[in-house]
Amino acid sequence: MRHRHLIAALTCIALVAMLALSNVAVAQTKGMIGINVLLKTDVTKAILTDLGTHGTVRDVLAEIKAVTLQAKASELAAIQALPYVAAANPDAERKAGPVTAVAASDFSTGISTWDLDAINVTDLDQGRTLTGYDGTGVYVAVLDTGLVSNWPAYFPDERIATEYAICFGGGGGEKGNLSTQPDKWQRDQNSHGTHVTSTILGYSLLGTPVNGVAPMAKIIPVKVLNQNGSGWSSVVAAGQLSNDARWRRILSSST
Repeated sequence: MRHRHLIAALTCIALVAMLALSNVAVAQTKGMIGINVLLKTDVTKAILTDLGTHGTVRDVLAEIKAVTLQAKASELAAIQALPYVAAANPDAERKAGPVTAVAASDFSTGISTWDLDAINVTDLDQGRTLTGYDGTGVYVAVLDTGLVSNWPAYFPDERIATEYAICFGGGGGEKGNLSTQPDKWQRDQNSHGTHVTSTILGYSLLGTPVNGVAPMAKIIPVKVLNQNGSGWSSVVAAGQLSNDARWRRILSSST
């Protein structure tokens, strides 16, 4: 009886292992990847139909003549060889380095730091040397991980252009289907976007004000990287495209 139970148990284990291996084999056979395609011409129905024979069209970025596909890896060379394709590459994961968040604010009269001294924004112990270039009237879009949720404690409201801030998520790789999440830009849990913003505007080091490159500029947070500090190049492209539209809105409203 014990032998029968042992044989039955081993049989079950073997079946589970075989199913697992078969699933891996199926996944490897499918070999589906995301492919970013840059066209030589405008996106047309004929082009989309033809690309559809190589895979599934996921997203169309007509303004920059780009298309994202879900296709087998083996289709990449054929897609690259199409006469209307300027370039085609696998959608790649992009990562930002881990950086600890810092407290920041508008500290145009703060102390100098070596990095700002190195590019002649400030002079050690002498304050700003480029006093006429403090970022007044300039918008800077930061395509990164967004800002931490308590950013008002670090940056003045007037320095962050919240009306243009946005987050892009989903998509990437073989999945596609980009989505916008308007409020998630202020949910940065990686801190890289906050770090970059603090370099531009300045920050507070344990209560000591530190200068920024452009302390009077306005930041447009565009979250294109996730909480791990990574994202897809197709998502970054969508963020850039959306940001271009925001520039047009800013320029039109100022004229």
